[in-house]
Amino acid sequence: MRVRWARSAVIAATLAGAVIVTSGGTAFAGTNIKVYTDDAGWGGFAEFRHDGEIVTVCDTRADGKRVTATITAFQPTQTVQHKLSDANGANNSCATANYEFVEGSKVYLKVCLQSGSSGEEHYCNYKTGRALRSS
Repeated sequence: MRVRWARSAVIAATLAGAVIVTSGGTAFAGTNIKVYTDDAGWGGFAEFRHDGEIVTVCDTRADGKRVTATITAFQPTQTVQHKLSDANGANNSCATANYEFVEGSKVYLKVCLQSGSSGEEHYCNYKTGRALRSS
């Protein structure tokens, strides 16, 4: 009886190991990110939607500054960076772009206020997340 029980335990352990070995790689959950500028009253914000890698940046306060977003994706073979600005004034349409990143890449989203197209960035804030990895 003990031999039969021991044999059953070995078979069960072997099958469990086979299931673990043959299962797919680790699937990452994507992360949606929303980050506001670091000034009092939040002059704007940027969003990253992991499903489709969509970046949106919005100017929300009439302060004479534009709002810029920089998205950086740390991919396996390269780092990719894009900058997007909402320069059409506060509370008008936001700027949106659809980027392609390697699924599962770590992303870094930075939002800032900026004076003019080449002015210095101020009140920057950032968050990190991950692009969706499909299974």
